[in-house]
Amino acid sequence: MDSKKLIIYLVALSLLASSLVLAEKGGNSVNKSTLPPGLDKQDKNPGGDDNPTVNKSKGKSVAVVGQGKGNLSMKQVNLVVKRVMNETVRTKQKLELQLQNISNQDKQKIFRNQNRIRDAVMTLLVLRKEGNFSGGIGKNISAIARNFSNSVNKTIQAEQRIHERQGFMRMLFGGDENAAETIQSELNRNRITLQKLDRIQEQLDPGYQSLMQNQTQLIQQEQERLMELAQQEKQDKGLLGWLFK
Repeated sequence: MDSKKLIIYLVALSLLASSLVLAEKGGNSVNKSTLPPGLDKQDKNPGGDDNPTVNKSKGKSVAVVGQGKGNLSMKQVNLVVKRVMNETVRTKQKLELQLQNISNQDKQKIFRNQNRIRDAVMTLLVLRKEGNFSGGIGKNISAIARNFSNSVNKTIQAEQRIHERQGFMRMLFGGDENAAETIQSELNRNRITLQKLDRIQEQLDPGYQSLMQNQTQLIQQEQERLMELAQQEKQDKGLLGWLFK
């Protein structure tokens, strides 16, 4: 082989080797601008959060509470319950001050008895606010509290009519049957609402369940008292009541 052919052969071989090296480097390189943020840093959970119980807000970790059974630490639950109890104590003090402004002893007794339901309603509303519940739990708690609040307004008015029916009218015509029926109707609605409250209670952490059970007991105690009152009122026929009943 003459010297010119040898030189051409060596130059071609050198160019071929260079192109192979460049191709290998190009195959290993990736345009990072086309990757999702964080994946170029070998993030195992791109765009996600390693802790599902924490939300990121302006660079600060904010604990999510009230997400349902098992998602909260006991410390978190206890803090929420403590805030709820402190707020409801202040609410009870306000209700007691209102009672002191009622001069009529019968009315004061009526309000004091039915304030047990109002106490429960206020506790539910504060729990709904402080618990920051996810999904429909918070809305359901608000709806239940609203139902009880509307009901207690009606039963208070009915009970007042019962206590105002005294003297000659009661002796002749007996108890106020319409007022008694109003109370019984509200108690039937409340019974359904209590069932809904029990179903929500089952979805909450144990610390909340204990708080909810206490409110349920208060409402049930008042339900029993009102039921007995309504039954006695309907049984009171008076001297002439049998003519109209």
